[in-house]
Amino acid sequence: MEVKDILTLLKNNDLKPIKLKEQLWQKLNSYQQSSNIASAVNIFTKLNLLGLDVSDNNSSGLSEIEYLNVYDENKILEQNSPIYYNRKKPNITKRDALAYMEHLRWNAFMLVNGYIPMPKSMIKVYKENDKLIIYKNDVNLRLHACITTDKGLEEYFDYLAKLIVKETNINYEEAFNIVENKKYDYMLMDTIYNDLTLLGVNIVSIKKAQ
Repeated sequence: MEVKDILTLLKNNDLKPIKLKEQLWQKLNSYQQSSNIASAVNIFTKLNLLGLDVSDNNSSGLSEIEYLNVYDENKILEQNSPIYYNRKKPNITKRDALAYMEHLRWNAFMLVNGYIPMPKSMIKVYKENDKLIIYKNDVNLRLHACITTDKGLEEYFDYLAKLIVKETNINYEEAFNIVENKKYDYMLMDTIYNDLTLLGVNIVSIKKAQ
């Protein structure tokens, strides 16, 4: 199974594995399409770092439990409590490391495509027709507030949450949960087993794939 095969499957299935459950590929602009293709291609790198690969051979595929034993050794996804997003040593897991890698990959993709970090002074929160508007990126100016370090993300979440508190009756904790988006760095690999299975693709150990 090659990159082009996975991309064909993803596009023919409305790119379901790549965070776009409700949008059709044809409705995305060119930037969104490129961003999601880059994310799809990186599936291989992440799996390979876990000692895994993909195959369309049904007999050699790992079970979901076997995949999670490799990817989520601390069994965070089995817990009923909120999923932990921890990227700090010494407790960082393989799952955390791949999520951190995903953010760095996204940063690089954005920079290569001409985006730069949005200055803190430009970030705004306001209401328009009773709808909360968060101005944190601008396609025309090619600015995005999330192009930053892991620590920078935490500072950004804190800053944005405080702006929301000023504009609404929402408390700080609720506002922080609204703006915290590290979960997107985890989402793909958290759900990739079921997403690929639906496409008829199996996750296998590299030894079996050879």
